[in-house]
Amino acid sequence: MPLSKIITNSIADDAVDATKFDETDNYTFTGTVSGAGDVSNLVQLSTANLSGTAYGMNPIFTSSYDTYLFVFDSIGNNSGGSHFRFKFYNETGATSDNVYRGYSHIINSNSSDVSQVFHNSYPWLTVTQYGGTSEGAGGVLWVHQPLNTTTMTTFTYNIGYHRNDGYGAMCNGGGNASDYGTREHTGIYLYMDGGASFAGRSKVTLYGVKRT
Repeated sequence: MPLSKIITNSIADDAVDATKFDETDNYTFTGTVSGAGDVSNLVQLSTANLSGTAYGMNPIFTSSYDTYLFVFDSIGNNSGGSHFRFKFYNETGATSDNVYRGYSHIINSNSSDVSQVFHNSYPWLTVTQYGGTSEGAGGVLWVHQPLNTTTMTTFTYNIGYHRNDGYGAMCNGGGNASDYGTREHTGIYLYMDGGASFAGRSKVTLYGVKRT
């Protein structure tokens, strides 16, 4: 007759090992389970609150990930009409020789849409953004293969924000680094064009996407 219950005290320590479990099956645990590893593919790596006219996050890219996600939360500024922009760090720093090629399309709620073709320049994430602490920009920036010196670094972004004239806007865009995969990009330099300073919450959270 098969047993329907095993008394805990009758099992010696370490008597049951991995050979007695089907590791492809699903198990439900209560309480805290340690040692199982992180099973999520999106891992939070760092967070920062931006301040000053520019804010550098370097080094932040590692060999553990190929793709990164920046989440922007209420990126405000103290001077209306400013533009939120970014560039990468390479071995020479976040300098003018580190430029990109791509396209930004800004869709405005007053139908005065604009666009930016950047060729050996830096992308717009916002244009003529409202200056205030509670009207900041929010959205995402994806970065692919920043450390790979044989593959070009590419990026895409989607940002919603409040314009200086009171209308709402959305910026969609993307492009690539113009060094054709010959340089490592180790971090990001975020800045307000036109001399404005970051204001309000201005929080940035970085995630890494695990290789699968």
